[in-house]
Amino acid sequence: METTFFTSVAKHDLERFHSECLAWFFNTEPEYAIKFIRNFDANTEDIRFLNALTEVQQLDLVLYYTSDGKNKAIIIENKVKASEGRKKLATGLRSGKSDKEWVYINDNQKKRVDAKNEFFEFSQTEYYHLRPNIFLGDDKIDTSISVSSEEVRVNKVLAVSKSDCKWVFLIPAKVDLNIIKNFKIDGYKFNDWNEELFGRNPWLTYSYCQLHDDFIELIENSGGVEPNEILREAYFKHIYIKFKKYEKDLNNQFYKYSPSTFGAYEYFRVLAQVLRNSDEIENKENKIFTYIIPRPGSSNNGEPILDLILFEDKEIDKSLIIFNGKKPKDFNYFNIGIQVQGLKVKLFIASKYYDNVSVNESDEYLQEFNKLVPFSEIEKNSKLGPLKLSKQRGKTFLNYNFSLTKENSFSEMHDLLYDLSKCFSESLNLKN
Repeated sequence: METTFFTSVAKHDLERFHSECLAWFFNTEPEYAIKFIRNFDANTEDIRFLNALTEVQQLDLVLYYTSDGKNKAIIIENKVKASEGRKKLATGLRSGKSDKEWVYINDNQKKRVDAKNEFFEFSQTEYYHLRPNIFLGDDKIDTSISVSSEEVRVNKVLAVSKSDCKWVFLIPAKVDLNIIKNFKIDGYKFNDWNEELFGRNPWLTYSYCQLHDDFIELIENSGGVEPNEILREAYFKHIYIKFKKYEKDLNNQFYKYSPSTFGAYEYFRVLAQVLRNSDEIENKENKIFTYIIPRPGSSNNGEPILDLILFEDKEIDKSLIIFNGKKPKDFNYFNIGIQVQGLKVKLFIASKYYDNVSVNESDEYLQEFNKLVPFSEIEKNSKLGPLKLSKQRGKTFLNYNFSLTKENSFSEMHDLLYDLSKCFSESLNLKN
């Protein structure tokens, strides 16, 4: 068991710990901060670093500097191990009451964000970039939620225009670029950003492994006799031990999928993109996938999930459904698809409103599912053999499943899921 100083003090709030360490690192040695800034603002010559602050309006770390007579900032979203979170905003579609952030984003995006439900879910990086950035000097800022002059004075928070900010997504490790090239993915980004809705992804990805490699030579050559120098060197050794292992585990996923090991979620994100590309190339007019969603593990199960939705909004007999709360018009709409979690692959049906829907009779619900999906045909055509039935437990997630017999390589996993999705989709089409 690790009992170093850094592992001991970091265990309670890992991301906050590293954000504070990095703020201390840059504040104690401004030249290091300027070197870091040049990674993202390379065209700037006259950089003067001001300070680094943590937890500025929910942002993990902000580096303030001046250049060309302007206040500028590097905004860092720090992801040490946890996956990118989600943020739901009320649209007011049914209730008439919407979040003010939603109104601001919707207006500034020229209403390209199609509100089909009471809530619209943004990724964490989408939300932080698109919301009213209340510590910035935006002309369109809502002055009722602006930073007070006292907070500016005490915390030295500067008014910075959004156009003078660089946005950095700091992660433990990156997938080897050669692996990405093999899969023919252009411009792969590690954060979740919908370019169709919001345009170019403003977030630049940087890793702790890069941080170590960029600074370790400077730190080791500094002599290491002053207390701050000793601490800096120890911290960067800690980064190397911790995050180089993450980098190795992540890249090994593509040769031997290991769901309980670090990197499985990022593996699913790459796999999702490659499956989308395959579908786009082979099925331009009649795509297999409605959408593909990789999701991080939950507190109950740390293994990430990959959802391949083949059909959405399938109508189910309304008499089977119990809806908790106000019923929307499409309360009997269900999704059908494939889910991968761990080494289990599930062919499932579930309510579009999963959290609010249950079903009356499980046997009747099963019969309804079997009408839609001829599983005997899928077993035969996919050559999977018998599928195991798992009934829902109080909710609507009903599935037939099988287990992967080994830890598959990336190409094996891709081919299995793509072929199975095609077989599943074709079988459904025969019944409709």
